[in-house]
Amino acid sequence: MLRKSEEKYLEVDKPASILRETLKEMEEIDSTGILKCVDQHMVDTYNAISRAAKLGAYRLLHFEEMPQQWQENPLVCSVMYHVFIHCAHIPVMKCAATFDYIGISLLITASILITEYYSFYCSPLVCCFYMIFTSLAGLVPIMCSILFKWWDTKPYRLYRVGMFVMLGSSGIFPLTHLIHLHGVVHTWHFVSPIISSIAAYLTGVWIYANRFPERKWPGKLDRFGIHSHSVWHVFVCIAHKYYSTTTSPPDLQKIKPLNGIRVLELGQMIAGPFCASILGYYGAEVIKIEPPKSGDPLRIWRHLDKDGCSPWFRSLGRNKKSCEINLRADEGRKLIRQLADRSDVLIENFKP
Repeated sequence: MLRKSEEKYLEVDKPASILRETLKEMEEIDSTGILKCVDQHMVDTYNAISRAAKLGAYRLLHFEEMPQQWQENPLVCSVMYHVFIHCAHIPVMKCAATFDYIGISLLITASILITEYYSFYCSPLVCCFYMIFTSLAGLVPIMCSILFKWWDTKPYRLYRVGMFVMLGSSGIFPLTHLIHLHGVVHTWHFVSPIISSIAAYLTGVWIYANRFPERKWPGKLDRFGIHSHSVWHVFVCIAHKYYSTTTSPPDLQKIKPLNGIRVLELGQMIAGPFCASILGYYGAEVIKIEPPKSGDPLRIWRHLDKDGCSPWFRSLGRNKKSCEINLRADEGRKLIRQLADRSDVLIENFKP
């Protein structure tokens, strides 16, 4: 296929040169300016169609995030607890403590749900099963904190810690399933970014369960507000920061659907370059091959701008890397074959 593309590329190169010279002469001879006017209208029409196509594809590939104000308030339940923790009215204080336990349960459950959603994205039934299981598990500590008064008492402190640890450990089941489906290496590559978050969660739980530092230095750090509960929340915030930066997509201009895909473009004029420009717009690395000296005929097609370049080429040449290779030479054909071996997509628009 590559050899046929090379032959067709050479066949098209010579007629294309004659065509662009003829069109240039016709525009110079035309004193009325009708050809230039029609050409500019075609450029504007094409640009409108191109923008519409890209916008439609963007809407298909785009995903909506949560409202910004929701993202900035993930610990609102804990904030309410710490505001009312020293309230003289006991029922209000206990109600605030209930909100704190609810917030912790929701945070752990949501972290596991996000991982399950992306882990089994291609297996909807499995994904649905694990997400329902995790949601039900997350309801257990929430219902205990609402229905049972003994839940917020000192004798059951370790039971509360154990309940939250078990809730977090429920993620082991989908993780084991993921290893069974994709192997250890692939699974490790997927979960490794959230290891820091898990380590921060576990460190905070250990500090809370062992009442550090108030057990080590009783009363000495009280005036500074440093005790196991506050230190635990510091580690929860650290874990949430790690997790949110890992699971939330950064700037969409940097991460696009076709990142990591290499496209080798041998096409000329409009059809092939248009296809490659769409792929480049969505993150693909497009390498455009042009003949030496003359380049793509589209460069000087129809009306030229003040820099001597066609608006058509400027529109279709975006998001591409261009290089000149002489396909008439053995060395050039060898280089094209090497590029094709390292590319994922080959685009050409020659006649079959």
